[in-house]
Amino acid sequence: MHAQSLARASDMCFQVVVLDSNLTHSARRLVMFPAHAVAPDASTTFNGRVFSYYRILRRWDDANITCKALGANLATVRDTSELSQLWSLALQKDAWVGGHTKGSLPPTNKTNWEWVGSPGQAVATNLWGQWEPSGDGLCGHLSNFSNHNGSLNDQPCQSSFAYICETLAPT
Repeated sequence: MHAQSLARASDMCFQVVVLDSNLTHSARRLVMFPAHAVAPDASTTFNGRVFSYYRILRRWDDANITCKALGANLATVRDTSELSQLWSLALQKDAWVGGHTKGSLPPTNKTNWEWVGSPGQAVATNLWGQWEPSGDGLCGHLSNFSNHNGSLNDQPCQSSFAYICETLAPT
């Protein structure tokens, strides 16, 4: 009976050890993935990249690790047309993207924002919601708050949201 329980558990989940020099907590991190989390809930190809939406709720750093384990990055939003595409992909719901304050991950600096998949590339000011980033968080997400309507908002990294990963589109 115990062996059957283990077999069923292994059918439902798999484990990945991610070695990432950006992790401040430890050099290794074990991430458990439900089997259904491997397949995105929705995806779209836009501007030469594939954006995949996962509705399972994760903290920002766990979403980032999950994307990396899948060979992707949390999404980089380059302009307002991409922002609109991703907002539609996320069904107009809150979702993590790769914006974070510069520094170690998890982010610790509240003044300068960049994309985790494109270090050094600043987050454009026209992508933020009104009065954002406000300093209440260190990680960026597409926001469903009343005055944001899919624009970026800074949010505490410990919050749990769906997330969007990106990879290059196959050629």
